[in-house]
This record gives sequence, structure tokens and C-alpha cells, in this order.
Amino acid sequence: MTYVGIPEKLQSGKTRRLAFYLAAEEYLCRDSEPLFFIWNVTPTVIIGRNQILEKEVNTAYCREHNIDIIRRKSGGGAVYADMNNLMCSYICPQTSVNQAFCTYMDKMRNALKDMGLDVEKSDRNDLLLNGFKISGNAYYGHAGHSIIHGTMLFDTDIETMTCTLTPTKEKLQGKGVESVRSRVTNIKDFYKHGGLEDFKKHLRSTLCDATLELTEKDIEEIEKIEQGYYSNTYFLRKNPPFTDIRKKYIPGVGNIEAAIDVKQGRIASIVFSGDFFYSSIEDVKMLQEYLKGVDFCPKEIEKRLAGIQVQDIISNLQASILTRFITD
Repeated sequence: MTYVGIPEKLQSGKTRRLAFYLAAEEYLCRDSEPLFFIWNVTPTVIIGRNQILEKEVNTAYCREHNIDIIRRKSGGGAVYADMNNLMCSYICPQTSVNQAFCTYMDKMRNALKDMGLDVEKSDRNDLLLNGFKISGNAYYGHAGHSIIHGTMLFDTDIETMTCTLTPTKEKLQGKGVESVRSRVTNIKDFYKHGGLEDFKKHLRSTLCDATLELTEKDIEEIEKIEQGYYSNTYFLRKNPPFTDIRKKYIPGVGNIEAAIDVKQGRIASIVFSGDFFYSSIEDVKMLQEYLKGVDFCPKEIEKRLAGIQVQDIISNLQASILTRFITD
């Protein structure tokens, strides 16, 4: 198997964002030989293709702690990654899902066993160490190739992982796929040959016998693909339909409740109720209509609300507070 050498830093010295590596997987679906590469990212939550963001992720916590959120094109559950967690990518000419998983999981399990780690496969294509999950993996087909990518918990911040993947919803209904929560552990406590960099080198040398270095032209093409992952068209429209009921007491405003219906990443309808004071029921209905069709994300909602004086409709309610209430 061939290892793909990818520069981890931008010319500015900053660490690349996670979407770059997802784009790299797509770009590399042109080689006829199996490829493998390892990557690290700053704190990021990655949600599956068919998951409801608000049902899987504490978006308010992520925003407060500058944790990136990316939607991948494979299925499976939501995962958290940081600089002490390895992300692994395996690409090969397309086979069946089961065959691709079987080949990759066997290779990875044998490599870890070679390091003295007593690892076994689960029936959900996870890798378990002493019964605890250390690696979760997902699959998708692209351009005649199979892509498998997943986590490898080496010394990941488990506390932050728990906070990011625990949404604070009172009621949320939808057709999305929910994550299966599992007990996890870090490899660091069992690996006897050094730290993270030693583990990465060990894994690479065990799995790969050749290297493919990307050129500047390759990097430019990958960066073009990367931009698509940050577009509202992809990130939001892939959110399955859901209905959410949110309740909160806002000082100076009162108790407010919002019943929100979201379809294809946009607010299809929203209805406010509560014991707050308002100018007129007609104005409240106008506010509800004003929010219909807007992308379900803070930036777009705030932009839409900039056109009206929210505090003149619902007494003392600032547009910024309403935006956070709707999206958190």
C-alpha cells in the first residue's frame, strides 16, 4: 500500500482544516493502487451525511470554544477530532462495502496487534481495545473508488469530545440517523513505544511500503474541492428535515418558545409563543414570515433580521439574542 505525503501546514503556518483532507480523498480517487494517509486537525466535529446537526452536536459549545463543524459525505455517526487524535484515510479501486471494510479493518487490526495492542473488530466496523472503542470508521464510494476514513484515539481530550457531542435539546424530532454512543479509551495508555509521533511512524511503516508526494498543482486542485465543503448549499441542504421546539427564559423578555420546522437546510416555518410582550399579533406573524426560507445558520439568520427592529415587535428582544435562541 502507498502512503500519500500531504503538507500539514498552509504557507501561513496554520494547520489545515479538516475539509482539505476530505477533498484530498476525492482528488486521489484516480489512482489504481490502494492509498493511505494519516492526518491531524485542530478541534473539529465531523457529522455524517444523513445526520441532523442539531440532534448530534452542541453547536453553542462548539461556537464558544472555536470548534469547527464539518459534514462529510460518508454515513455513520458524529465524531470529534483534535491534534492528539489521528484521522486515517484509505482509498482503493471500488469494491463492495463489506469487502472494502474487511480489507481495511484487517490491515489496521494486524498493524495495531504488531504494536502489542490487543485490538478486535466490532460488528459496526469499529476497533476495540479491551472492549473500549478506539477507532470508528465510515465508507462511501466516489469516482469508481472506495473511501474509508475514521478516527484513531491516541490521546484525545475525552471531556471536550463529550461536551461537543452532547446536544442540549429539550425536544427534537426528525428523520436523520442518530449516532450510537460507545465507551471510548485512548491508545496512549497501552502503547509502549513512545508518543504520538512514534505511533504515527509505526503505523505508516507497518501498513505502507511506498510513498506518493503531492505536488503544488495537486494541492491547488484539492483546495478547489475543499471550498465546496464550506458552502451552505452542501452543509445545510444535506441536513434531513426536522422539527424542533425550543424554550427559554430570557431576562427582560420573558418565557419564549419557538416551534421550528427545517427542510433542506432552511426554515420552512417558525411559530413564537410565550409570556413576552409584543406590539401586535400581526407583527409577530410578520416576523415569523420574515424568517421563512432563510438558511438555518446564525450568520444568515442574523443577516435576515438586520432588516427589521426585532425589539419593537417582541419587547426588549435583541436580534442577536433571538438568533442565538433559534440556532443554539
